[in-house]
Amino acid sequence: MKKEENILEKKNLKGSVAIIKDSFAIFFDFKNLKYLVSISLVNFLIVLPLGLALAFIAFGRLGPVAGEADINFDRILSALPLFIFTILVLFIVSAWTNVASILAVANVVGRKKLEFIKTYKESFFKIPKYLAVSILYSLLLTVGFVLLVFPAVLFYTWFAFAIFITVLTDSKIVSAFKDSKKLVKGRVLAVFYRLAALQIFIIVINSILSSIKYVNFILVGFSTYIILLTYLLYLEVKK
Repeated sequence: MKKEENILEKKNLKGSVAIIKDSFAIFFDFKNLKYLVSISLVNFLIVLPLGLALAFIAFGRLGPVAGEADINFDRILSALPLFIFTILVLFIVSAWTNVASILAVANVVGRKKLEFIKTYKESFFKIPKYLAVSILYSLLLTVGFVLLVFPAVLFYTWFAFAIFITVLTDSKIVSAFKDSKKLVKGRVLAVFYRLAALQIFIIVINSILSSIKYVNFILVGFSTYIILLTYLLYLEVKK
């Protein structure tokens, strides 16, 4: 009887509305807001120059030039190595900013000391593992969609928390996926519904704010909030 009660208790998760309420309370606390928005803005300023450089190379060096009747393959080939290099750098730097966002959210929720520089220093050394898990997760989702939608939904839900486990614990890459699946075991649908509801909420809010003149730029400062929502669900399934 006691074992059955434990199983039922394990399946009891906070609803998505309750998670959203908790996220508002945490994010809009002034001290947390200042720290998380600062992380979001710095992330944007780090990635922006690389994105602009990539666009310049793509359209300025690889794209068509006025007055050229034919495609200039020599010009394209000469610019291609720089284009590929910029993509790789952007990929790595984006991983760094994503890890920094995860650490920042964990610091806020865990009521740790909010040290701006330290967050970026710690996140730098976690880039390789983060990249490995992100690539593997993307490959699994791709394989799932190729097979059928149902396997993709399973992979998406089973391994949704692998990145948090990788960044916030000493787990190895394969162990992170196994641990994520273990957390979700017995409540796949419950977790999937919450993940989907949180994603829909983010899309709706993003659409509303993006449509308002002079307000859409504020979204740049709220990238950490998106991570906060999923992180709170991660803590919920860990209970």
